[in-house]
Amino acid sequence: MTVQADQIFNGTYESIETNKSYTTSLDNKAIAELWVSSLQDVYNSIAPEFGTYGKAGLMKGYGSLNAKLFMDNKSFRISTGLEMAQEQADAYKKIMNRKLNKKFLNYVNSEKALGFMSYSIDTKAYLEEFPKLMKQTYGSFLGGKMDEEVELGTDLFSLLLDEEAVSKVIKGDALFVINGLKTKEVTYTTYEYDDDYKQKEVTKTKNETLPDFLFMFSSEDTRLIEKLIKYGIHKNMVTVENNIYKIQEKKSPIDIYFMIKDRIVFFGNSLSEMQSISNNQYNNKISKLHKDLLSKNNFSFLFNAKNLVGKVPDSEIGGEETAKKFNSTLEKMGNVYMKSNPIKGRLVSADISAEIPNGHENALKYLFSLIENAAK
Repeated sequence: MTVQADQIFNGTYESIETNKSYTTSLDNKAIAELWVSSLQDVYNSIAPEFGTYGKAGLMKGYGSLNAKLFMDNKSFRISTGLEMAQEQADAYKKIMNRKLNKKFLNYVNSEKALGFMSYSIDTKAYLEEFPKLMKQTYGSFLGGKMDEEVELGTDLFSLLLDEEAVSKVIKGDALFVINGLKTKEVTYTTYEYDDDYKQKEVTKTKNETLPDFLFMFSSEDTRLIEKLIKYGIHKNMVTVENNIYKIQEKKSPIDIYFMIKDRIVFFGNSLSEMQSISNNQYNNKISKLHKDLLSKNNFSFLFNAKNLVGKVPDSEIGGEETAKKFNSTLEKMGNVYMKSNPIKGRLVSADISAEIPNGHENALKYLFSLIENAAK
């Protein structure tokens, strides 16, 4: 502290305003900002127990980190950005050079969806860049003495994998949608004890609230998947009816169905939903917000709070009184979502946003109203 004070009072203290990374991160519209000069320096300071391991550059390639908070009359938003070395940024640009399969949008119903999560990467590019990224990270962590071993391992990885073939089986885009909640009676095994403390196995039933989900990913070459299906049928682990497969797992609390259609592999726990997809009768009503989130970003996540109102049984959230407060808070919430942004130069960024429903003057008052409602 004395050294720092001497530098300040003697005029030799270097102002942060001379740091270009910091000054370019500033935004007059943000009401709060966070800036971290170096992830490597942070790692070195909070993980001294690792000693010299990793300090040679576990975070090599990653520069400064910034986060900004914005509030207006439509939403409040947290925007984060991470600077990377040019080589690393170029690698991520190749990996992120893919958009979500547009056919996925045919299986999103915004009116009933509780939320979704999607991602899209170029599998071939990822597998090609993966050895370089691993060498950069673990090469630094293990120290210079292991450089040859690390390089040998990454070369072996590239040799064993056919990146082109793998990328055809799994293209690199996927979408997971939760379409609601449903209650199902499930059986489970427990133990009871008599007066002499002798254990007795007992089978009981209970109601569980489970998500109604749909998961899909693109595949241009389904031959391997079809072979796995044939193997599952032969081993009585999979059954099939009208091209819809069911995984035979007695211990699972939900039934899992899957199918292959239009070069998309579908998984879900709703047979009726699978049948509607198979028969081209799926009722899709996708909103513009959901469509833009999914089609314009490599990663997106959304939670629609209003669609959850009244879906969770009172008994699972502390009784009727707690459930009323819970549902009241959900009714006042807008969409909460997260999305990645295109890489600009050497900056990787993402946004987390919460919409303000109609009837609220601005984001800050809306936030206070949520806190007040939850505290009642």
